[in-house]
This record gives sequence, structure tokens and C-alpha cells, in this order.
Amino acid sequence: MQKYQLQHPSTPSADEGVTTDNTKYTEEELNSMTVDQLKTIAKNKGITGYSSLNKADLISAILTKEGA
Repeated sequence: MQKYQLQHPSTPSADEGVTTDNTKYTEEELNSMTVDQLKTIAKNKGITGYSSLNKADLISAILTKEGA
């Protein structure tokens, strides 16, 4: 049986090799993502120190980087 993962069309998966992420996310969208997805977004947005952040801090850092 094949597994399917539903996600926002522009949401990178944890293993996706996106180099830059200019997507603007809402807080609601970010809250629905996994920590691995948030870390991928943070990495692609050039946020330093993202690997040690918890989910709430990742969301805050992403929203801050986006200028929200």
C-alpha cells in the first residue's frame, strides 16, 4: 500500500532540495507543519541557528524573516 502525504502545495518536504524560499507563509500554515518542515523553510530562508529551535521559535523566526 502506498502512503500519501498531504501538504500545502508550496510547502517543502524535509528532504526537498530547495535552495531559496521566497514564499510567504501565514502563522496558521506554519502551525500546521512539522518541525522538520519548519526547519527546511528556515534553512532555505537563511535563518541561522534554526536547528536548535523548537516549533514556536521556528515559527517566530520565519515570520520575523518574512517581515510579518
